[in-house]
Amino acid sequence: MKIWISTVGWSKFAVINPLWAACFKNEFVPEKVFLLNNGYKDPSTKENFEIVKGWIERILKEYSIENPIIESIDADEEDITKFAETIIDLVKKLEGNEVAIDMTPGRKYMSSFAMQCAIKFNSFVKKLFYLHLKYKKYQDTPFILIPLKYQKLINLLELI
Repeated sequence: MKIWISTVGWSKFAVINPLWAACFKNEFVPEKVFLLNNGYKDPSTKENFEIVKGWIERILKEYSIENPIIESIDADEEDITKFAETIIDLVKKLEGNEVAIDMTPGRKYMSSFAMQCAIKFNSFVKKLFYLHLKYKKYQDTPFILIPLKYQKLINLLELI
């Protein structure tokens, strides 16, 4: 099964756009998505999770995933050790699947743990994505409304 892992915090399109770009470019179309909900204690971030989930469901259905599975995992952003344990434990359990990790959203330490998991479990973590935007003005813009020349989806594992 193709599985996508990302974090959800305050920026909705930092979560949505990399997955959309991966589907659009036919680089990775997941059947299952794990969202590390790092702001689950904050009511406004909880609302963001529901919005992100809805967008992801619609996007995956457009790319022929009729019944996408989207799971939330609480990941406390205030406890760095606990966050590390959460993502490492999740990735370990996914052995035997084809996994992509998106390190676009989240804090720097979250991205570093994502990268470490991708390197350590490279036998089944096949992609480590980062969506690079050339201009900040597009940060809260849906993927399809950002000119392709101003964004680039990068699989960082190809650079290592």
